Amino acid sequence: MGKEREMDTNVLKTFIAVCEYSGFSAAAKELGYTQSTVSSQIKQLEKELDVRLFDRYYHKINLTEKGVLVLQQARNILKAQAKMLDSLNSAESIEGEIRLSMSSSVCSRYFKNDFLRFHHQYPEIKVEITENGTEQMFDKLRKNETDLVFTLDRHIYDSDFIICAEQEEQVHFIA
Repeated sequence: MGKEREMDTNVLKTFIAVCEYSGFSAAAKELGYTQSTVSSQIKQLEKELDVRLFDRYYHKINLTEKGVLVLQQARNILKAQAKMLDSLNSAESIEGEIRLSMSSSVCSRYFKNDFLRFHHQYPEIKVEITENGTEQMFDKLRKNETDLVFTLDRHIYDSDFIICAEQEEQVHFIA
């Protein structure tokens, strides 16, 4: 079995920067490193891979054939690393349907901005809203035709239902 090697992805980033900015000094400036740090990292990479990555002529560099291959693979490695980190950091896709029953006054007053935020955060969840009176809402709950009701009514005393939230509201009638 051969000797296992560990490779620092920061060294690969430095190598890619040297290639993209056509030089050690320009890459160092872009990365916020000293030129000697960049040179040291490239030497380390060449030693680890046991290949010469650049031909150097009078302060100019050109990638060797092996250097071209390493550049392609380094980009693939960093792309795979970024993809892995993105998949770990992003929330799982949540899909489904929520059926709500409420009066139109409740919907426009209390849920307009909340629905927009919810839809933006969970675009794969379909929200179905039906407008009903209080008796119809509870009838739909009993028949499993709605998941949640919002009503402006008196406190409901029924052990078949769970009240998730309840608050007193002031109502003004103008005739």
